[in-house]
Parts: sequence; structure tokens; C-alpha cells
Amino acid sequence: KITNNTGGSITKLRVRVGRLSTLNAAGYAPGGPNADFRLVASSDVAINVPGAVTARGLTVQAPPTGLPLNGGYNASAEVALPGGTLADGGFVYINLAFKYEQAGGYTYFVSGEAK
Repeated sequence: KITNNTGGSITKLRVRVGRLSTLNAAGYAPGGPNADFRLVASSDVAINVPGAVTARGLTVQAPPTGLPLNGGYNASAEVALPGGTLADGGFVYINLAFKYEQAGGYTYFVSGEAK
């Protein structure tokens, strides 16, 4: 759940993943104990939190040139806001989804970016 406490309306919202257990991250080795985890696109899903709501799907943005690890460290995904705007005090649930290329222990940190 992301809540807008900016004092104004948000017209663009995305999430960015940092400190992700992924290929070439500190401590990663092929076949080792750490996962190769990646952010992936997701679709809208109905959830109960309590009460039925929709968790909005994410569209993963293409990585910058030179970063071929789609969905890896520093990946970002855009949230389609209902009605195109998130008013001050409003909130949106998101469907954050990952895949793994190698199973194992993992950590990740997600932050929001708004405009």
C-alpha cells in the first residue's frame, strides 16, 4: 500500500528496487546460497486487506543502456494510477512481483518515486 502524503496530487508513480539479491550482487555465486531475484511485470489482482480491493499491476521499465539484467538491481516499474491521479491522502495497493533465476536467500528494498 502506497499512500500519498505529499500535499499535492501525484500523476506518475513508480517503484524502484535496490539492495536486491541478484546476479553479480555482493555474496552471489552461481549455485551458491543467495538468490538471483528479479522484479517482473504484474497484473491487477483482487485482494482482501480486509475488504476487497484491487492491487494494481506494475509495468517494468526498460533498463538503462549498459544494464542488461532486466528486473535486477535498480530496476523500476510504473504503477497505473486509477483515474491517472492519486490525490493527497489517497492510496493505492500494488502487486509487487519477483521471479528468481536461482533459488536461495534474498533481500530487497523498494522505494517509491512520484511526480
